[in-house]
Amino acid sequence: MGGPKLDPRIIRTRKLIMDAFIQLSKIKDFDNITIKDITEKATLNRATFYYHFTDKYDLMKQVINEDMIPKVLGQINDHTEINEETIIKIFISITEFQNSIKSQCMKSFESFKSNIEITIKEELEQFFYKLLLEKKIGYSEEELKIVANMLSWGYMVQQ
Repeated sequence: MGGPKLDPRIIRTRKLIMDAFIQLSKIKDFDNITIKDITEKATLNRATFYYHFTDKYDLMKQVINEDMIPKVLGQINDHTEINEETIIKIFISITEFQNSIKSQCMKSFESFKSNIEITIKEELEQFFYKLLLEKKIGYSEEELKIVANMLSWGYMVQQ
């Protein structure tokens, strides 16, 4: 039921590294953030960093996937239909999220932007596909995947 439980020390260490990275992203451009900066801020050694992440790009991707995107999706996951209310809520959530990231991490936003957009698009596509699949509206799974893909791209084009 749910797979193996993670050691709390691993969770805590990953959080320290991610939090240090987020704090540094607020004051430094992504290109200027070094592993040394991250490990000093997190009060950990380089070996510990590399145990959890392959490099700062892997760290950035994990921060986006594990910290940022779940906050956006948490605001829309309670919707069970694709209707006007759902569409508006998703658009507002994505817009607020991107504005928040842009203002908090002004120095690194441009470096994050494409990764954030790709991840949001993929997550929205899965969200729409799941909703469409549950409705069983007479289309094949492949056709539903295409519709979900188009809906997810529609959001990202507007951003």
